[in-house]
Amino acid sequence: MSSAGHVFDMINRMRQVKEQKQARHARLQKIKDAMYEAAEKSQLHEFKHEDIPPAELARIKETIRREAEADRKKEALKSLLVLVPLLLAIVVLVVFFLV
Repeated sequence: MSSAGHVFDMINRMRQVKEQKQARHARLQKIKDAMYEAAEKSQLHEFKHEDIPPAELARIKETIRREAEADRKKEALKSLLVLVPLLLAIVVLVVFFLV
């Protein structure tokens, strides 16, 4: 009894896996090339500070800073409003079970 059939099956399977890997690599490379080509053609993200006067740029930056600070304060208040009742509930439960 020979096991040559099993060996040939293994060899064929290894060849098929190799071909699948090459096909996947080619598809991935094609997608990457298309993505980079589209990015090179696109000028949507190009922004130059020279186009905006310095005073206007400073005003825009200050507005962004104020909005960010307001967002941070809102998030801190939300956290506080959630944590304080939670801590009070925990304290009440601990006292209730210890008494």
